[in-house]
Amino acid sequence: MNETTNEKKEFLSKEDMKKILLLCFLVIVMITGFLNLGTILKGLKYIFDLVLPFVIGGAIAFIINVPMKKIEGFLFKKKPSFKGKRIISYIISVVLIIGILTLAMFGIVPELINTIKQLTNQLPAVFERVQGFISEKTVEYPALKAITENMELDYTSLISKISKLVGLESGGSELIDSTMGFISSVIGGFATFFIAIAFSIYVIARKEDLGRHVRKVLYAFFPEKGAEKILAVAHLSSKTFSNFLTGQCLEACILGIMFFIMMSIFKFPYALLISVLITITALVPIFGAFIGCGVGALLILFVDVKQAIIFVVMFIILQQIEGNFIYPHVVGSSVGLPSIWVLVAITVGAGLMGIIGMIIFIPLCSVLYSLFRELVNNRLKKKGIKIEDTTISENENKEKEKLKEKTKVKKT
Repeated sequence: MNETTNEKKEFLSKEDMKKILLLCFLVIVMITGFLNLGTILKGLKYIFDLVLPFVIGGAIAFIINVPMKKIEGFLFKKKPSFKGKRIISYIISVVLIIGILTLAMFGIVPELINTIKQLTNQLPAVFERVQGFISEKTVEYPALKAITENMELDYTSLISKISKLVGLESGGSELIDSTMGFISSVIGGFATFFIAIAFSIYVIARKEDLGRHVRKVLYAFFPEKGAEKILAVAHLSSKTFSNFLTGQCLEACILGIMFFIMMSIFKFPYALLISVLITITALVPIFGAFIGCGVGALLILFVDVKQAIIFVVMFIILQQIEGNFIYPHVVGSSVGLPSIWVLVAITVGAGLMGIIGMIIFIPLCSVLYSLFRELVNNRLKKKGIKIEDTTISENENKEKEKLKEKTKVKKT
């Protein structure tokens, strides 16, 4: 009897009861969540809208902090205790970023206006060519002539659809509502922007204090090893993102300069506009430059078909040079992610978040890849298994080759 009562006591211990109650609570929460999914999504959207200015401000602070750290280290290397170094470095960084954007805009906008004027002047000639082509084909193919004659536009229904779209049939109420919605969204956008700028300035000015407060919170609420692990991951993420941002901007500028030099040598039209466009689109890894190539080839096509074909060939050659020699040394070494996983990161990021996802997911996957590789190596080390790493970086290969050469020299 005593043994059976002890078994019952062990089976219904306090820890088991806590686990059962916790499991029941989680099941109830999940069922309630599924039944009220719409309300939960609305609440999450409301929270996201509230947090969005601070997220944007943090992103702006992170971007400005990359050049600011280098400027601060370069200018105040001999005077690290100077109190005004942060303000001076911040102002120089902001002026530098705004100056680059302004120069790009002054280079693009006048060229873009001239391009639009030239294209509008060429459109009548293009339409005449198209009409001549259609007339020639209708003579050759009588069936096509019958189709074109039967094609008629119902202008009355077209006008009614346009007026309905604009909101004129409803007395202009839809137009007024859409205008008010647009004005409110613009005002909200400006408010979000100014809050984000103010928050970014605060983060940059007090980044050491904020870092110290975050470390205090982590060590207060987490075990010491857990807090150290979180801080190590945060440091790795910051380093990877900053290296990727620097390398991607440098690689885009190099590619744009290469295109401008080659297009100027071969006297292509719209050399400055297309070069700046390729520089901007090349900020999106791998696929971005192809967007600039498509737009550039389309612009050149209105001027000369042969030059457009030569431009595409030139783009393929320069893209191969950039992909095989420039990108691996400038961006690949800083991110440390194999090319196949770069492609996976871009595909997943584009599917989830569009162009922003393509930019964010490469350093994010690099961090996850580094953490997973460290986890695998630690588990193999605990098991006492030694397997040679086949994904050795190019820098490590070069170092090994240098060591071999040095040993050969010593032997001789």
